[in-house]
This record gives sequence, C-alpha cells and structure tokens, in this order.
Amino acid sequence: MKRITIILSVLALPACGGVSTASDDPDNIPLAGQWSDSRRILSVQFNGAATDRSKIPGLPADAEAQSCQEPKMRSSEDLKSVMLQTGKLKDCNAPTVTRIGNRAVLRGMCNGVEVPGIDPVGSSALFTGTAVESANHIRLDYQVDMTLREKSGNGAQFRIIGSREMKRLGDC
Repeated sequence: MKRITIILSVLALPACGGVSTASDDPDNIPLAGQWSDSRRILSVQFNGAATDRSKIPGLPADAEAQSCQEPKMRSSEDLKSVMLQTGKLKDCNAPTVTRIGNRAVLRGMCNGVEVPGIDPVGSSALFTGTAVESANHIRLDYQVDMTLREKSGNGAQFRIIGSREMKRLGDC
C-alpha cells in the first residue's frame, strides 16, 4: 500500500507547490500569506461497494496544517521530477497537467501497484484530478482507480476519492 500512499501524495502536489516568500509573485494567482491546508479521503470503494477506510492498511490519515507560503500549481515536468526522486514510482508515466485559466486537470497512470494480501499478476492505477485556484482559495478533487488481476484470473477494482483544500487566512 506504500505505492498508493505515494500516488496520493503526488496527486496533492499540484495544489501545494508552495514556496516560503515575503513578496508576492504577480504572475501566480494565489497570494502569498498564511494558508490552511486540509487533506481528506472522502470515499474508498472495493468492487463498487463503499468500504470502511480503516480496513485498508496504509492509507494516509486526513491532515490539517498551516504555513506561510505562496502556493503554486506544479507543471507536468515538476511532477515527473518529484515522482522520479521518490524512486518508488518508476512504473508510472509522467502525469499531464493541463491548465486553462484558473483550472488545472491532472491525469496519469501507474503499473505494478502493490496492495497487501493480494499477489497480482498485473495491476494498474489511473489517477485524475481537477484543481481550481483563486487568490485566497485552492481546491483539488482527485480520484485513483486501481485494477488488480490475480493469478487465478479473478480481478478487483479499487477506488479512492479525495480532496485537498487550501484557504488563505491572511498575511504572514
């Protein structure tokens, strides 16, 4: 499940490529300042049925944080670099980030996804996300769809739906 945790972490990156800064970049939509950061897993499904997330080992916990920064949307190149640095996502293609105004759409695919208790002969995870940013607010909604194929020929579908929301609280 470590790979899933890493995939979820990478998905959150487009909304949080923040840099600690005292001055504001006029070309960047979000303003510099004190930001709250909330990460939530909203739904976990196994073969189309809702599943209690506590039964899935290794899922990251919901998190709240605050920091003084200027959040920046990451590019496809930034995400690819981060994925390569982890060394654990070598079977992932470079995610694409398509920007249209204040919106960004993220899409990528990983093979060889590990899930405890299952010895798959093949597995893959498709991850998608949509981020919307304004001067004082960023929201990323994402989904990870995994397909597992066992040696017996059986297969399973696993889905995680989550969000990350950042709100500017004021100046640092």
